[in-house]
Amino acid sequence: MKKGKAHLTVDDKEAFLDVVEQFDQESRNLLALMIFALSRHDPKLCEALDELRKTTSGARGPFEAVEVGVLQRLRRVCPKDELKWWERALSFAQRQGNGVMYQGLVDLIERRVAS
Repeated sequence: MKKGKAHLTVDDKEAFLDVVEQFDQESRNLLALMIFALSRHDPKLCEALDELRKTTSGARGPFEAVEVGVLQRLRRVCPKDELKWWERALSFAQRQGNGVMYQGLVDLIERRVAS
C-alpha cells in the first residue's frame, strides 16, 4: 500500500485476503468483508463490521431469515468475490445459531445495498 491516502490496490486486497484465510471462520468472514469495505472507501461499514465482530462473538439467539429481495439487490451491487463473503458470513452465523451476528449482518447488507 502506498503512503499518503489509503487506497487498496487489487494486489493489496488479494494479499490481505490470503492472510485472512489463517483466522477462524467467523473472524475470516468479517475481516474479508472489512477489506472489501476499505477497498470501496467505506470506512463506516468497516467500523460497523468491526463493532459487530466485537459484540457478537459466540452470541446465540433466534434469527429471522434475510428477505429474498435484499439478497437479490446485494447480488446486483456486489462483485462476486465480495458477495461470496457476505453469503459465507450469513450461512456461518445461521449454522452457529448466532442470531445476533446474523441480524447484524442483515442490517449491514441492507446498508450496503442502500449505498
